[in-house]
Amino acid sequence: MKNQILKIVFLLFIMMIGFSCEKVTTTAWISYPSTNGVSVQAIAVDAMDNKWFCTYGDGILKFDGTNWTKYTNNGLINGAGSIAIDAEGNKWLGGAVPGVLKFDGTNWITYNTTNSGITNDTIMCIAVDSKGNKWFGTGGGGVSEFDGSNWTSYTTNSGLVNNYVTAVAIDAHGNKWFGTTGGISKFDGTHWTNYTTADGMAHNYVLAIAIDAQGIIWVAPAAAIAYPPYAHLGVMEFDGKTWTVYNPSADYDEIESIAIDAHGNKWFGTDNGVFKFDGTNWEHFNSPNSSLKGAYYPAIGIDAQKNIWFGTMSGIGGISELINN
Repeated sequence: MKNQILKIVFLLFIMMIGFSCEKVTTTAWISYPSTNGVSVQAIAVDAMDNKWFCTYGDGILKFDGTNWTKYTNNGLINGAGSIAIDAEGNKWLGGAVPGVLKFDGTNWITYNTTNSGITNDTIMCIAVDSKGNKWFGTGGGGVSEFDGSNWTSYTTNSGLVNNYVTAVAIDAHGNKWFGTTGGISKFDGTHWTNYTTADGMAHNYVLAIAIDAQGIIWVAPAAAIAYPPYAHLGVMEFDGKTWTVYNPSADYDEIESIAIDAHGNKWFGTDNGVFKFDGTNWEHFNSPNSSLKGAYYPAIGIDAQKNIWFGTMSGIGGISELINN
């Protein structure tokens, strides 16, 4: 009888191990106290899975999973608000700096209207295409493309809907999508297609663009009113034909950033924490129910391990990571 009981207990133990091994999804928040007070404006992840954080006033932070490295040797990087990393590992930065900064890990190179063909020294957004061309959206000078040797400019004279370019994303077909203060422009390398409120957009002023695996365009518009109380307009989805507007809740004023994870979930950084949308349900993360610090989240990044990184611009500041396997 005793042996029979031991066998039953052993079998139950094996079954429990089996069930636990089947659970592959884990969710846990990690807070990094060493980044308290840091205001993060943009995040990028390189091929070595190093995380790069553009901050306001604290230079560029690099995190390799163990150590933090701060780059402040060039005072121009203290206000960088946008970053992209090319196939060679070069970091391209722009924002509150005169033009574009390129960092190869050792050397800093500045490109501006004085020494290059860039159209404007205020860089609002950056993307790198599959051919290695860099695309810079500027604050008033349209779009500048750099192939490593030559600069090409695109403005309203070329077909761009507006010269103040605030966001850029590149789809699987190589089309460039530019968000501006006057609508969205799609550029296929030859032709421009423009979209505005006349085509179904909720608002012409765009703050962020992201594209999911199905090629759906996700767009965050600016609040409809410049000063409180804001009229928040949610997030726009564009399937190539129809614009659909989603409004997660009334607990925020404006969406500042968008990221899409490996599971297809959309993450939206707002002035009141972060919202997650799985296609059906919305989930709200803020300081009380997560390790998020503060409220204002203009930066979201996703690493090679599918973990999600959040940077805040609020007074508390700091960086949080969501383990999301």
